[in-house]
Amino acid sequence: MEHRWGYRYLLNVPARITLRDGTFIPARLRDVSITGARLETRALVPVLTPIRLNVPLQGHFLQLDACIVRDTPDGYGIEWYEGETIDLDLLLEQAMSLQHSQSRLRTREPVSMRARRSGTGR
Repeated sequence: MEHRWGYRYLLNVPARITLRDGTFIPARLRDVSITGARLETRALVPVLTPIRLNVPLQGHFLQLDACIVRDTPDGYGIEWYEGETIDLDLLLEQAMSLQHSQSRLRTREPVSMRARRSGTGR
């Protein structure tokens, strides 16, 4: 049964999946909503596997319990467990801040290129 509803916020932040046996799986959180999220990962995990999603936020990990509910071409769709309180505002604020700082680092030009563009370089 399809349970997705609400606005889905696009993200691109690192995350870690923890399985019940303690196995850690690297992933990327690609979108999030009040009911679940989409994760990118190369790992093979069966649908209906319970997981804990760990998202780094301000020096600690936000931990959310969820279940894998669908396969996607590049990972999985997950649903938060009923009763799981997700502070979506905090998650989005921190994830977008992290995403913005990573984007700035990737797109920053060398000083010499900026100087040439502004006409002050030699």
